[in-house]
Amino acid sequence: MAALRYPRVRVAVDWPNAGDQTFAGPEDYVTNRTLSPPTGPGVSIQWGTDSNQPDAEPLINTAAFVLGNWDSKYSIENPTSPIYQQILPGREVYITAEIGEEIEYDADIGYDEPILYDGLAKLPMFFGVIDDLNESIDLNNYALSIGCFGTFTRLQNLQITTALYSAKRTDELLTILLDAAGWPADKRRLAIGDSTVAYFWMSNESIFERILNILATEGPGAKIYEEPDGTFVFENRNFRGTQSRSLNPQVLIFDQQGGEIIYDADISYDADIFYDGSADVFASVMDYNPGFKEVYNDITVSYTVRSVPASNVVAWQLGADLSLSGSETRVIFANMTDPLTNVQTVTVTTDYLVTLGSLTSVTTNQISATTVVITLVAGVGGATVTGPAGGNGIQIRGKPLTALADTYTKNDPVTVDVSQSIARFKKRSKSLTNLREISYGLAQTLADLAAIYYKDPRPPMVVTIDNANSLHTEHQVLRKISDRIKIINNHTQFNGDVWINQIQQKIVKGRLTTIWICEKVINNTPALWGQDLGPLNVWTSANDNPALPANTGAGKWGQDLGPGHDWDPTDDDPLAVANAGAGLWGF
Repeated sequence: MAALRYPRVRVAVDWPNAGDQTFAGPEDYVTNRTLSPPTGPGVSIQWGTDSNQPDAEPLINTAAFVLGNWDSKYSIENPTSPIYQQILPGREVYITAEIGEEIEYDADIGYDEPILYDGLAKLPMFFGVIDDLNESIDLNNYALSIGCFGTFTRLQNLQITTALYSAKRTDELLTILLDAAGWPADKRRLAIGDSTVAYFWMSNESIFERILNILATEGPGAKIYEEPDGTFVFENRNFRGTQSRSLNPQVLIFDQQGGEIIYDADISYDADIFYDGSADVFASVMDYNPGFKEVYNDITVSYTVRSVPASNVVAWQLGADLSLSGSETRVIFANMTDPLTNVQTVTVTTDYLVTLGSLTSVTTNQISATTVVITLVAGVGGATVTGPAGGNGIQIRGKPLTALADTYTKNDPVTVDVSQSIARFKKRSKSLTNLREISYGLAQTLADLAAIYYKDPRPPMVVTIDNANSLHTEHQVLRKISDRIKIINNHTQFNGDVWINQIQQKIVKGRLTTIWICEKVINNTPALWGQDLGPLNVWTSANDNPALPANTGAGKWGQDLGPGHDWDPTDDDPLAVANAGAGLWGF
């Protein structure tokens, strides 16, 4: 069997800033300089989301390592270094793990041995850029510490202004933002969004902050994260209820290593053990939290509703007269608080008057949702420009999207029965914020979904695994965010499934330690929720996710809703407790 236990980690830095991600420079590979205890910490990596909750936000991936600097090669001030003036923040870093051994095509290997198909795999563990450098000048240990961020950090520092978009799904909005950021098309994996935003625009705003807004609008259960190779991933709120790796456990983990048992041992027929007593994957450490502090049963959603006037109105005025010299070109940037639609061309008499001299041209150009540019060109004799009769300077007309008073919607206990949760834990309130222009129906859907996720305790688990054997190593490097794993912990009596939300890796002298930050799988995960279910939230085929086949009778919202699609107790999951009118399948 090919040896999988000890991963061969490779660390590369693009010192010359070639930018082609080949890391072909003579000094680029720094693996042999990476220090482990007692002189250094090894290599540490963290990626995924920032918590074990259903509303977890994307984590800025990180990596850290220390390079031995006994010969001053990595001393920034050393002019004789082969990478002098190249040791800078922003240089790309790539960390990979190679597992297995190359095998001959006709090697004598059992059909069921746990090896990769060709015996060898090179897997990305981190891609990003140097954030910080710190040189340690210690008589016993000269070293350069390097801290790195994933490529999401680029999005934090980008601010953009956009046009006005309407009726866009969350994935379509993410595409707009990633295009604006120059994110490579082959480094994206976007699920089709289940939420539609009524209006969307940006006015010199952070791309990363609006990504968080889009994630919140998609709702609890949705995830955005960066994979170790730099791929931007968006999982819609139904992803974990539809994908095989999230529906079916990818590995079974025990809290202890089993041992062989004799065939006639006195063990209950339904005991949670392998048939021969062995447990190939076991955790060295498990942290269990009952999750009581994350119970919420009173959900409020705050969002914005905007009105559009039936006819054009004056949306902006300059507030002063203009005086232009002969043949002068004057450019006016009209910046508005609210986005403007149906912008009218600025015309004489209606929008301005020329009281002296003349204008040879006046042009109107909307360059963003909230900015219109007026360009005036005076005649040879100059011009004095005032507002129209009763106006206050040159003006712009159109249909502004005016925000109404903040709108709130609350989880309806008739839709989601939270009475038992309130009786057990008392009323615990949670507000869904960071939402903007959505419909009432979507707001109610998000409130209901949050109530389902939060009304009962969902113990978060932290699982630590060491590369004790080849199977451990394989799962340590192959598992991904949203993978489902089954945990059996004999001490706490926890026996259930969890999803991985965050992965941490620590490599020290061939030893790989992996930590999975996990979110407990919700029973009967809400499957294929549509959106905008209307004031009464009654599902019909018209409310289906537009990206999915139309439901002509079976129903996708909760499965098997019957010919009329209206829920009744007979539609319940036969393995679940009857709802007797609560309204959500299987709950």
